[in-house]
Amino acid sequence: WRFSQLIKLSFYKADFQSQITVGIDIERVAISKVGLDLPVQTVAIKNGIWEVPQSAVGHLNQSAKINSEGNIVLYAHNTKNLFGPIRWLEVGDEIILMGIDGRGYKYQISETITVKPNMVDYVLPKDSETLTLFTCTGLFDSQRFIVVATPVL
Repeated sequence: WRFSQLIKLSFYKADFQSQITVGIDIERVAISKVGLDLPVQTVAIKNGIWEVPQSAVGHLNQSAKINSEGNIVLYAHNTKNLFGPIRWLEVGDEIILMGIDGRGYKYQISETITVKPNMVDYVLPKDSETLTLFTCTGLFDSQRFIVVATPVL
């Protein structure tokens, strides 16, 4: 059971080569449509296992930050007080990332999709600023529910 809990939010063989250091660190994520306003904690992949905060949203340390090219990867458990409600989001909905600079940065959802953990493309680096949220879903958390958003300029 413990091992199962550790791999719940992992993607299989997601290969992140370098840590992104430019951009603005994320303090909170807010999604008014589903009533979420959550703290964000920097996390890492250690020995192939994705660290998962118990009471916050994880920001993968090897993914991008606000105002930088690349994929900002945020994830959390599928519980009603964390990322469970993101399953009700739709294309066009808004997500706000609060930076440590005190400013809010708006993103608009362009896609929602459910995938198997071996479909790592969604969490890999991108050429342009992208926000990717995900949580577990499916029987025994066998799938990942993903929300993709782009900055509102």
